[in-house]
Amino acid sequence: MATRRWAVSAIIYGAHICYEHFVLRNAPRALAGHVAVAVAVGGFGLAVAGMLHALWTTSTIRPIWFLALILWPLVTAGPGFVGALIAAVVLGRIRPQSRHQGAQISR
Repeated sequence: MATRRWAVSAIIYGAHICYEHFVLRNAPRALAGHVAVAVAVGGFGLAVAGMLHALWTTSTIRPIWFLALILWPLVTAGPGFVGALIAAVVLGRIRPQSRHQGAQISR
């Protein structure tokens, strides 16, 4: 079950990078920033889910969970940014993009 969740997360991460690169045609740094924010939101969601699970199973919330709400987004956003930046640079070198594909200048 956990392997499926990791696979789904990886597919969503890759799809976000492809969407930013091929559809929105964002520069690598902007693409990586957008993906890092999405990863941080996912990290926050994981921290909230862990906190709720702890609440349901033990009926208490330990103070460490409030720290997790801050740390999980920070810990996940950094690697998310670096991975997306590397992917964007590689995609840009494999298939250079042009903001004005198909546009013709007539004079």
